[in-house]
Amino acid sequence: MTLRKLTSLVLIPVLILTFLSVCLFFNMTYRETFRNVESRYIKQQLDLLKNTTSKSISRLRQTATDWGVWDDTYNFIQSRDVEYTKSNLVPSTLMNINADAMYFTDTGMNTLYSLVSDTIAMDKTCIADVLKAKQAYILEMYNNKEPFFFLRSAGSDEVFIAVFSKVTDSNMTFRPNGFIFIIQTLQNFIQSTYDNSGYTLMMHDVAPGRTLDGSEIFTPSYIRDKDDISLTLMSPIINSADNLTLSFRLNRDIFRYADGMLYTTIGVIMLIFIVAGAAVTILMNVFVLKRVRSLTYEFKQLKDSPDHDNRLDETGVQELKILANTANRSMDDIRSLNKKLMMMTNIDGLTGIPNRRFFNLIMDKELKRAVRNSFELSVMMLDIDYFKSFNETYGHIGGDECLKAVAHAITSMLQRPADFAARFGGEEFIILLPETSKEGSKHIAEGIRKLVLETPVFVNENEQPVFITVSIGISTSVPDKKTRKESLIENADIALYNAKKERNCTVHFGEWK
Repeated sequence: MTLRKLTSLVLIPVLILTFLSVCLFFNMTYRETFRNVESRYIKQQLDLLKNTTSKSISRLRQTATDWGVWDDTYNFIQSRDVEYTKSNLVPSTLMNINADAMYFTDTGMNTLYSLVSDTIAMDKTCIADVLKAKQAYILEMYNNKEPFFFLRSAGSDEVFIAVFSKVTDSNMTFRPNGFIFIIQTLQNFIQSTYDNSGYTLMMHDVAPGRTLDGSEIFTPSYIRDKDDISLTLMSPIINSADNLTLSFRLNRDIFRYADGMLYTTIGVIMLIFIVAGAAVTILMNVFVLKRVRSLTYEFKQLKDSPDHDNRLDETGVQELKILANTANRSMDDIRSLNKKLMMMTNIDGLTGIPNRRFFNLIMDKELKRAVRNSFELSVMMLDIDYFKSFNETYGHIGGDECLKAVAHAITSMLQRPADFAARFGGEEFIILLPETSKEGSKHIAEGIRKLVLETPVFVNENEQPVFITVSIGISTSVPDKKTRKESLIENADIALYNAKKERNCTVHFGEWK
């Protein structure tokens, strides 16, 4: 089979499968994303609607609380002073507090006095009867920190919202002697909500599918239809078998538009794939396949390429097999020789980490890169504390084990590919951290110091492990063209010298006190 036929057989199914996968991905991911966005929007609007209605109620509750802790109100409950009613309980009072009625009761919910607007005068007695009949329920609402409720008049079938507060003296020295109720028609409450938020609420009653209690006042829910979304706040009516439902409708135009855009996008993608498939087929035949045949001889020259890690796949059509097999044999020979050479020249035989010669090569490379990109470059010098005494105590074999343990601890802490550690000589190690700030190098140095402190050195199979410490000097700078690597190493060495004064510590160049 020729390369041209194989390309056609592979390219066409790949394009078809890719197109189908992209379409499926768009339909599953972005459509679901639109739904999630819409759901979050609905939740936000529900919360806003609930908060807005709660604010309208809070204003009435604050008014009831203010009247309830007024000494004159407390004395009025005690004495029913006529002067109090003449001075305070006049028709303009209801207008000032945006209410339709005020009721003053004793602690048994018996109405002592009521101020009712003309619009709901026929419901005056009915409201008082509901307050008395639902005394236990109302007290439970108060104890649950929800001092408001809805009630329905048996006479006019009007629905009211009532907020209330206990009546006590201003210093709360005496026990409460009654309650004050502020009544507002539901239409007035809906108008107040609109004035505060712009929400136009619709109200209707529904037969209860479940019993709502005081802890569920203003239970939010929603229904998503094709054209709009109905937000609902449901609350019990204390003297009715029905629940009150306040509704608000949101338009779904933007989300229906998003669905349309999704399908339009899929259509555009299909057109792009058709055009791209045709273009790729033509370009592959004109430029790529013809070029591959002419490259057979050039790939045989890979043996002289500096990139010795490259390998070619030896499967496929005959032309590529010849190229891959020839190039791979050459690269294997070169890589094998390079490994042997590197082991002899760049790796420390005892610790298994790079030696000083290899470090100098890497240091030159990273210094140039830091100058070119204006990166920070950190160098750390590490020395084993009291290594001479350790050698005298445990011998050279113990000293070798000590060096191996420290080398392993250092390499364990270096996580990034560019981080580099080498044995500098004797018991000294050097670490290179490209693109690492002063704080970052300090953090890594502290990690190495603590890890060495916790690493046991087994100098003899029959003896207990020995624990050692290290001191570390750090130098960090943003080098320029005049910066020499010897200066960076010298600064790290000065910091190491200062660290050795106390042992088992890390010191940053220029910060020693």
